[in-house]
Parts: sequence; C-alpha cells; structure tokens
Amino acid sequence: MSIWDGTIHIAEPRVGGIVTLAGNLGLPNGVVMGTNDRIYLSAYKELGWTDVGNGVALAPGETTLTVAVTDGPDTHFASLSLLGPDDWGDPVFDNTTPGFYSAIEYDLRGNLYTIDYSAMRFGPGHNGAERDRLYVSNRYVVQ
Repeated sequence: MSIWDGTIHIAEPRVGGIVTLAGNLGLPNGVVMGTNDRIYLSAYKELGWTDVGNGVALAPGETTLTVAVTDGPDTHFASLSLLGPDDWGDPVFDNTTPGFYSAIEYDLRGNLYTIDYSAMRFGPGHNGAERDRLYVSNRYVVQ
C-alpha cells in the first residue's frame, strides 16, 4: 500500500510481480481482505462520516467492520454492522482512547487489538505463521 500515490498493491510471489488492486484513493491507511477476495479499506477523508480513517479490521464471521478514527489527540473505534450483501449500517462509536492508534486486528474469538504507529496482524495459519500468534512491527529497533 502506498499512501502517497493513493494505490493498494498485492505482491504475487509466484510470478515475482506486483498487481495494483485499487488506485486513485486519497491516502489509504488501512486494508483488510475478507472471504471471496473482498477488500475493505479506510482512507483519509474517504469515509464521509469522519475526517481520518486509520486501521480497519473485519470481525470473525465478517458481520462487523471496525475502523480506528483519529480525531486530534484521541482515537475513536467505530463499528459498522453488515445489513445485506453490500449494505453496511451506520457507524457506531464503540470506544475512545487517548493517542494515535493506526492498526487494529480481531482475533478468532472477536477480541479487538490495537497498537499505535505500527503494524500488526495475526498469522494466516499456514507456512509456520500460526493463526493464534500476533505479529507486531517495532518502529524503534535499530539494527
């Protein structure tokens, strides 16, 4: 994902290339893929009901989509419920916490995790990356 040119890419290791999934976006910040290769994203000023969307996470069962929304010194967590195949309800602000939380992720039991200024994901469940292990980047380690 490149926030500066407004594109979301996927690496294709089998062919050694990169495929552009979406373009012409205003500062994409969060992306998650659901079943049937459906992509959900949050982007700066792209959600209509808020100024900034940061992380985005899809709950188990894919009936709830949660977005971390930073507004000044606080981050608000807004959830949307699935109403139909392509119909999401209005956002409900579940929680607010001080700070800038840019990544969110659900575990298999529906617990929501967040972290500031970094990236995190649970493993995909194959190739040695277990689904119950949370992987977090560390911005402050210098090698």
